[in-house]
Amino acid sequence: GVRQPDVSELRSHAVITADVPCVNCGYSLKGRRNHGRCPECGKPVRSSTSPIGLYVGRPRWHDELLWTVVVGGASAAVVALVIGWALDDSVVLTISVRFSQVAFVVSGLGALFSRYLRRSRIAWVATGVAVVTGVAASLPA
Repeated sequence: GVRQPDVSELRSHAVITADVPCVNCGYSLKGRRNHGRCPECGKPVRSSTSPIGLYVGRPRWHDELLWTVVVGGASAAVVALVIGWALDDSVVLTISVRFSQVAFVVSGLGALFSRYLRRSRIAWVATGVAVVTGVAASLPA
């Protein structure tokens, strides 16, 4: 489990005296100041020592997984549409359009939680458009 630091270690300029791991990469933050950053991954040390940060902080692999969902979902949506149009069959096209709608929604939701896209307004707009388009297109006409 993750050790809860002492109150003295939570002060902004306090030096961490216990072996507290970084919540992102696991690097030992012992001897670091609470206001600094992890030398291994750059995440703020406070994320690992603050009781709130211990619950909010996520390991890097979570974001890599979400990024895979974003790219995979968008790619699957495009491939499904291309296959549906290439085969020129109404049933296959309908199925591929429905699949692509779900893939766009999954991709958009993955992007909402991805740290890589969270900082960009363009990404937020694109995510909103993908989710709304997927949901709106799946509603009955």
